[in-house]
Amino acid sequence: MLAATESQAAPDVPTRAGENFLEIRQPDGSYKPIFVKGMSLSAALPGKHPSEFPHDEQLFRDWLKKLADMNCNVIRLYTILPPEVYRALRYHNTTYPDQTIWLIQGCWVTPPTDPDYDFWGQKFNDEVELNSRHAVDLVYGNANFDDRPGWTGGRYDADVSPWLLAWLWGREWEPDDIERFHELTNRREYKGRYISAIDKQPIDCWLAKMCDYAVSYEMDQYNKQHPITYSSWPVTDPMEHVSESKLSVNSAENEGRVDIFSSDTIQMTVKDFTVSPDFKAGVYASYHIYPYWPDFFDNEVEYSLCKDRFGVSNYYGYLTHLKEHYGTMPLLVAEYGLPNGPMPAHKQKQGLHHGGHSEEEVIDGMERLTYDIWDSGCAGAIVFAWIDEWFKKTWIWADFYDPWDDRRLWYNQYDPEENYGMIALLPGEGGPNNTLSGNDAEWEDVSVLPGDSVAVADNAPVITSVKAMHDEGWFHLRIRLDNFDDWDFDKTELSIGYDILDRLGGNFAWPGPLKFLSDSGLETVVQIKSGQAYMYQTETWRFWRPFNDEVSKSISLGEAKPHYLQMEENRWSWFEPWVETNIYRLGRDGTFFPSQSFKLNPLPRGTLIEGQPRYTQQAIWNSDPDSKVVEIRMPWILLGFVGPHQRRVLQSDIDEPSKNSSVVTDGIGVGLAMSSARGDALAVWPGMDVYDADDPNSILSSQFDGWNRILTSKSGIYTWDEWGVEDIRYHGRIKPIYYAMRDLFGSIEQVRPLWKDGPQRQPVPDGTEMPETPPLAEPLKIDHAAILRQQN
Repeated sequence: MLAATESQAAPDVPTRAGENFLEIRQPDGSYKPIFVKGMSLSAALPGKHPSEFPHDEQLFRDWLKKLADMNCNVIRLYTILPPEVYRALRYHNTTYPDQTIWLIQGCWVTPPTDPDYDFWGQKFNDEVELNSRHAVDLVYGNANFDDRPGWTGGRYDADVSPWLLAWLWGREWEPDDIERFHELTNRREYKGRYISAIDKQPIDCWLAKMCDYAVSYEMDQYNKQHPITYSSWPVTDPMEHVSESKLSVNSAENEGRVDIFSSDTIQMTVKDFTVSPDFKAGVYASYHIYPYWPDFFDNEVEYSLCKDRFGVSNYYGYLTHLKEHYGTMPLLVAEYGLPNGPMPAHKQKQGLHHGGHSEEEVIDGMERLTYDIWDSGCAGAIVFAWIDEWFKKTWIWADFYDPWDDRRLWYNQYDPEENYGMIALLPGEGGPNNTLSGNDAEWEDVSVLPGDSVAVADNAPVITSVKAMHDEGWFHLRIRLDNFDDWDFDKTELSIGYDILDRLGGNFAWPGPLKFLSDSGLETVVQIKSGQAYMYQTETWRFWRPFNDEVSKSISLGEAKPHYLQMEENRWSWFEPWVETNIYRLGRDGTFFPSQSFKLNPLPRGTLIEGQPRYTQQAIWNSDPDSKVVEIRMPWILLGFVGPHQRRVLQSDIDEPSKNSSVVTDGIGVGLAMSSARGDALAVWPGMDVYDADDPNSILSSQFDGWNRILTSKSGIYTWDEWGVEDIRYHGRIKPIYYAMRDLFGSIEQVRPLWKDGPQRQPVPDGTEMPETPPLAEPLKIDHAAILRQQN
């Protein structure tokens, strides 16, 4: 790096950190603030790792035009993307000057790991500085470097520096990484050329060094300056939250149940930087802020009493508290979003959960969050994310995927992390393989499973045929019924049994009140009754197990170690699955916050055809009287598949029963039972006989003697070949949230923000009691047009 000299020309400062906002220099030399309306440009297509980007300039041109039409004025790139991205950005901004998209360029940093976790380590810093140089050079169209593991490369010849708004270095820093680093060193000072940290924490000093290096390199090579910061999140914010425990407190009070992501262990802030007057572009603050986590968002009394323009808002309470800390320094919300999907991974008081939303409900939530960011005086709002990404995972499922790195090869509808995008990327070439609409054409080339309908009662429904198919997201069944007209299943029940693991594992007795057996063990049964579908799983086919928690004095869920079903004593039990979304917490003041859970039943009903009754993209099943069919698409994860591309289901190696692992099944067997609401048998498929307790090959007790036995094995085993990335077929679909954000981004600056009427933080006196949380009402409907009319 070149040394600074007194004769060096005055730096060019095209953008800077101004008062509350980032600012862009105008032709007359003045600076104009910009409210960032941004998008995180996620780019990992189905089947791809996060570092495997498409090398398709036209694709990125199309994306950027859609983003501009959405009224986005900024894209955020977390890391170095392929040259085609920057060529597309230059093309867009020179072709559509009235729809300029500014760039916030990032540089990903993977924290140091074993053996020493030392942020000052030479090898680690060499890597960070190399990537910093690459990131700066490529923005100026002046880079040529090869791909490396985890990093893309190529010849970067598109100068996009005229549209560079700011630098944003690093990633979300995890408290345990920082604590280990602090145990290694007590270095509390870094004196840099432009950015320093004096008498601060070791991590503050290293972050100052990282930012100072990038600023110095840009000055030496290009004599330009742009604002810089590092990425952060509420877990490491500068405030203390009494509802959280330090790691040591959590461990002692909770008898060893430690949240490794203790959310109040580390406090750090870019305000601890000392910035030289020579760095005129300045620094700003950047945070990823979602409404549903950390738990202190919901558990702090102050936030639970705060109100935004629509009512009580814990999210707004946090934003105003954080903004108060940073004063007039620009505070950018560099990530926020809400994912759609049937199941929440974490709950929030106002219903702004981590998942568990229809695509229409996401609109209402995102509009409110965007208003809160605008009203609190933040510098901008960057939506996460542009596309759905299959490689992502949430904590609820993360420990079960196997092979863990192959989760990118299949789609988990029940993992919220895969469903943030403005654009859905879903299995099925050209569209869904099964729209749950009774469309015969979708099943025309699908084979019928072997089997016959067996009447058990007079005038019984006839199970005419059963078809099965699969894709990267679901196992699909189509069941045709004749002599039947109860399509809402008010008086009749349809039970669908899935034999997944092997013929001897699982439960041979169907869920009550059915007095049926199966000739091969069932792991999952779906019962359709009273217009709803309910899933039952064998007691031993659990991802989590309930236990009596001595600390919380309540039932909690812990991870269940996988096991062989035939080794379990309680194999004849069935349960309705539920997940613990929020574990209990114990605040430093002794306040106990109970756990929260979510039941997976009933499974969503509907069709994927927009405009039809019961339209919802969350749908799992539906019935169609015109086609005389019931169609169901079971997400792989609900059937216990943790690697469906290899037919892998959750089990353990018998030699390592305590290890999360999987075994390969030969496929899926299917059995069906039609019954009255009282459980009286009407018809079964694919065959039936009567159980004989005296059969020497029987493994069932005499209590089942004389019961009807459904010959599930006669359906044959539906199986499939392993698939890889080259076999994946998917389609894209713009979600409704895209159009809603287009309208909101296009006009929100016409709304007078609340912060202009004075400080928005609403602190409360010590000792103020937590208000009762009212039951969740219907999702808030925001009338943005009415808000705009009120401005006039």
